Amino acid sequence: MRAAVWFGLVCGLGTGVMADYIVEYTLPDGRQTITYKDAKHHKLSIDSEGTQSHVYRIGEKVYMVSVEDGQTQVMDMDEMRKLTAAFGASAQEPKEPKERWKVTKTGRKESVAGVKGEVWIVEGEMDGEPYRDEVVMTQDKRVVTTFDALLGTVEKIGEGFAAMDEEFQFEKGWAPIKAEDMVLASVTERSVDAAEYELPKNAQVQKMPDVAGMFGGKSEGSEAGVAGNCYTQVCCGQSAGPSVALKKMLKESAEGFKLAGDGVCDILGFATAFGQRSVEGALYTKGKDAIQVTLNMNDSAQGSVLQTRQTIQKHGNAGLIQEVKGYKTGSIGGKTYHYGLLMPPKQQTLDILIDAQTTLSITHLAGSGEIDLIGWSKKAIDAGAYTTPAKAESKTKPAQKGAQGNELDKEGVNQGVDEAVQLFKSLF
Repeated sequence: MRAAVWFGLVCGLGTGVMADYIVEYTLPDGRQTITYKDAKHHKLSIDSEGTQSHVYRIGEKVYMVSVEDGQTQVMDMDEMRKLTAAFGASAQEPKEPKERWKVTKTGRKESVAGVKGEVWIVEGEMDGEPYRDEVVMTQDKRVVTTFDALLGTVEKIGEGFAAMDEEFQFEKGWAPIKAEDMVLASVTERSVDAAEYELPKNAQVQKMPDVAGMFGGKSEGSEAGVAGNCYTQVCCGQSAGPSVALKKMLKESAEGFKLAGDGVCDILGFATAFGQRSVEGALYTKGKDAIQVTLNMNDSAQGSVLQTRQTIQKHGNAGLIQEVKGYKTGSIGGKTYHYGLLMPPKQQTLDILIDAQTTLSITHLAGSGEIDLIGWSKKAIDAGAYTTPAKAESKTKPAQKGAQGNELDKEGVNQGVDEAVQLFKSLF
């Protein structure tokens, strides 16, 4: 995180080059290498504790690639950005006031890996605590050009995530070569094979869920929207066996809605993408109407209603969600809840906080009319019956057919997606 203090705030001046640049840094637990051809063809590689992760910039596209135990998984960051935006998440973090950071140029010279630099001191506050770091900055064209391109790619991913506007730049034409978490190891200039900037031949691009369909709209290749998607199927039709913890909390029926099924949903992909490694779901139906129940057992954010409401109050919107109508908070079975109607999807959402890491979320699309979701939940679900499930042993699963008919190792996909997202977060 502290690397963000300098890494995310620096923007260099790009310059065209004939040969490629390879800039390598040492990290606390591995190495980071930036291979640069030009602003639209470069790659960031991190080798940490036997796991390899990469960010590729190929023209206007950005991909994240993870490699472990010979398995290669690829995430299209355009699709990832659409997914996070639709769920009210954002790669862009709130900007810190300029006056919180003070940069002092000491004038003291220091070379790192043969590259000349100047020592700067960064002081301010981070996470409510005083912060001070001594960094070494350089004007070396190779390092500056490479960082400029990489930060441009990060900004493209996060639409401003790198905080690259003028008030946050240290100074144009400079780049870091030594900081708390990274130290320059080498800079070389040579011709690199074009294949180095291409996705691995054995890579499979991970397909994100149909966000438009999940909110009742139609996306390419989707005829029925919600009718054929997540609101009519347990775990969007891709469950991996029956639920464990959630099953104990469910009643067979309430207010005319009957339990249609339950399951483990982590194989879907977006659960792990949001840091939720253990997700179970259930579906209740009444005619064409449906209620989804989701148990997130690694949800420190404590559901979406309160978090979305706070984001809207601070920033004016939360991605697709523009408003939380009829917000309520109270208690069900001794557990705190937050309720609201998310607009414009017109989705009723009730988050019951089971404990500090576990949230039970009940959702209902209100297109055909709102229901008393709080009252229904009190009759259909016993929140007090939750018990932490025993940790399952890791087992190798055979490949399963994906939605497009391709062979897909669901467990490997989840692990790859999670690693790629964690890499994305760790950069800043």
